[in-house]
Amino acid sequence: MAICSLLYNIFWSISFQRDYHHLLETNHKLVEFVKQISKNQGNEDQIALVRKLADGILFNLDLIESNVHSKSLSNEIVTDGVKVMVS
Repeated sequence: MAICSLLYNIFWSISFQRDYHHLLETNHKLVEFVKQISKNQGNEDQIALVRKLADGILFNLDLIESNVHSKSLSNEIVTDGVKVMVS
């Protein structure tokens, strides 16, 4: 599960880059897989982390609403279409 978390973290980081949005959005298999993980209801810490990363990827690609996303990643602030990550 740790490798899965790392891969999702990499894709999440890439999803902040506008230059790669089209590549990620048009990869339908990737998007469907990320959506499935986003819906996973496991309670284990690693599963919850991967689910939050999947939500972050979908949010950065404008594939889910911000109100859905704010429930899972409360440390991200969205203002006037600008996405900011505070860590």
